[in-house]
Amino acid sequence: MFAQDTPKLPQPQSPDQDTPKSPQSPKTVSFTSVDVGEPRSLPSPSDSSLTSLESIELTTKIRKPPSKVGHPGRGGYNLEEHLRWSDDEMCKLKRVIHTAVKKYLDTMKSRSYQDFKAVQKVTGIARQRFPRLKDYEHCWPVIDMIHLHLKYLSSRHWQKIRRDSSPE
Repeated sequence: MFAQDTPKLPQPQSPDQDTPKSPQSPKTVSFTSVDVGEPRSLPSPSDSSLTSLESIELTTKIRKPPSKVGHPGRGGYNLEEHLRWSDDEMCKLKRVIHTAVKKYLDTMKSRSYQDFKAVQKVTGIARQRFPRLKDYEHCWPVIDMIHLHLKYLSSRHWQKIRRDSSPE
């Protein structure tokens, strides 16, 4: 076949090419009506009193600071200073948490690698012994103490391994 014998194929066109322009119509949205059944009646002013709010907890819990625990020199915070508990109460809380950590958690792992139920067990023990911990959102002081204690135990473990394996 020669070039003049081949049929001419239509050339692709861009959408704007040879297309008449029409004014754009505004976009509209419509909703279909839905039958929601019987209309509800609003409570009368005498029905809606503050006594109906008794079941709702109106207190807000103490939130964890946005920075990291144990890094006061680098933008973090000191847990003892932040909580402002008495020295005696802090000492008792630490003792309870340290005992529970050794009993229920794997002291060779960081907090993020601990079994969730085991961490909950330690948190539950602390809450039971120190009812004021219910004032803290997600019991963050206990979680922070667990984190710090596991970090301490892990560092001591690795120091011992390095010391024992170094040639004398």
